[in-house]
Amino acid sequence: MIVIAIIGVLAAVAIPLYADYTKKARTTEVPENFKVIIKEQMSFMYDPTNGHYATSLESIKWRTSTGSTRGNFYQFSTSGVTTCNPGTYAGPIPIGLAEAVAIDFYFVPDNYRSACMDVGSNIKTNTP
Repeated sequence: MIVIAIIGVLAAVAIPLYADYTKKARTTEVPENFKVIIKEQMSFMYDPTNGHYATSLESIKWRTSTGSTRGNFYQFSTSGVTTCNPGTYAGPIPIGLAEAVAIDFYFVPDNYRSACMDVGSNIKTNTP
């Protein structure tokens, strides 16, 4: 009986920690994709026929491994703005060279609902 009680206590502690850990792990697709988007943005900018940053991912022909601008947990985009504003905590609408918004807020941490990257490769999230 004591063994069952110990297992119950351990499970009560471990399950919430595991849920939090998996939410944090889902954010790893953001920096990985941002690096590629910024690289493509720089190429687009320094192409003599352009001279500006792309305002859509279609312009730089960037896609995730699924063939769209949608990752497993985030939708990616760009506005071509060199600064980064990840949006507010409640309603994140990011603006930057690379942008990401969670597809479903339930599956990601509250402070990573949206993210963006600026021209200096700095990532900002909607941390309250």
